[in-house]
Amino acid sequence: MLRILPGCIVCGLCEAYAPSVFDVRDDGCVVRPCSPEALTGQSEAIQEAIKDCPVDVIVDDAPPAMLD
Repeated sequence: MLRILPGCIVCGLCEAYAPSVFDVRDDGCVVRPCSPEALTGQSEAIQEAIKDCPVDVIVDDAPPAMLD
């Protein structure tokens, strides 16, 4: 499951990588509600957002096959 932990600094980086997945708001970031099928093809963008998040608050507990 893809989620945002408390501590988001609202930098907008994740939304820049995957705007169909992340929604940055004034008070933080949320993962847009979607089915696992909607994440198909987003794996690389999601992994880049996780890796580049400056405060490491993006977590993906889904098995890798779910995002391919």
